[in-house]
Amino acid sequence: MISDLDDQIHDFVEDMLAKGKTLDQATALAGEVIEQSFPEIYKATVAALDQSRPSMLKRARTDQAQFEKRNLRRWRKAFDLIDVVAEIAGEVGGAFNEHHRSTALGDRDYVFEAVVSLHARSLLMAREAIHLCKGGYADGALSRWRSMHECKVVAIFIAAHGQEVAHRYLASFDCAALKAARELNKVVGLPGYDEGFSAEEITQLEQHVAAICNEMGPEMRNDYGWAGKVLKSPKPTFASIEAAAGLAHERPRYRWASQHTHASARPPGRLLGAVEALQPLHVVGPSNSGMVDPLQFVALTLAEITKIMLSVRPTIDGQMYGAVLDHYAGQVGATALSEEEASLKKARAIVERQQGASGR
Repeated sequence: MISDLDDQIHDFVEDMLAKGKTLDQATALAGEVIEQSFPEIYKATVAALDQSRPSMLKRARTDQAQFEKRNLRRWRKAFDLIDVVAEIAGEVGGAFNEHHRSTALGDRDYVFEAVVSLHARSLLMAREAIHLCKGGYADGALSRWRSMHECKVVAIFIAAHGQEVAHRYLASFDCAALKAARELNKVVGLPGYDEGFSAEEITQLEQHVAAICNEMGPEMRNDYGWAGKVLKSPKPTFASIEAAAGLAHERPRYRWASQHTHASARPPGRLLGAVEALQPLHVVGPSNSGMVDPLQFVALTLAEITKIMLSVRPTIDGQMYGAVLDHYAGQVGATALSEEEASLKKARAIVERQQGASGR
């Protein structure tokens, strides 16, 4: 559609030039015609897209389905392994929560509540990452791993420092909710922001947060303030929690995963989806490249946070399942790397043969 309109504009300018107009005059006339005709052009374009939409979407969905079949063939063994890790983690997490929840509630076990919640969120993120990898979006999967890493760091920190820190962590939700409510009310009335919180609702939140701060300290109003008492800082950072959890060595990997999440500058061709490209390109769709790191990071992190959860109420069964998870998760990276190398070598050999044949 865009190319058709461009062709019409080009033809109009060429016609004006042929009639003796200068390029500036022809371009200005084209702009006037477009401005006058914009409502009709807009309606015609929408109508044409409405007519072609079914076939366009069918083609796009067929292309995606065919890509996913090819992608599965390339990475099948690694995909199978990480699916096993996710299924085990899901079954173990569900059984652990069901078995211990009533006792944990009776004991007011805040560590149990916090870590089980973090495990559940990590499992969801892992499944999202796996789905992204199968769909051809390795960089998106790496971004989901980044969030899994955050959950793992917090779970380790909470498990290490016990009930008071876990209680503070759970209470921090209400402090964050008050901050979010105030931010929302500031933009009510702008497009897309029709409703906010009533004065009564804000007052209730403020009273609740005031009670939390009276009990736990004013730092609870700050991001990561729940960790402030242990870290002896009213404004802790995630990096400081990460270091206290013994995971400072993973900061470079975390920063690398953040490059796709944030809008920092990144040259074309630096995304995982382009690692096998022979020239720089902007990745805007699925690619079967770059799966090794997100697959192994997700598998290992899911296994680790599952073991953290199991350690909250340790049993022999828990130790056994932790070892089983390590067994499968530990194979994902090497398997994916082997599949990557073998399939890339095969693909490039085919290309070389085709180029050789065309040169004869």
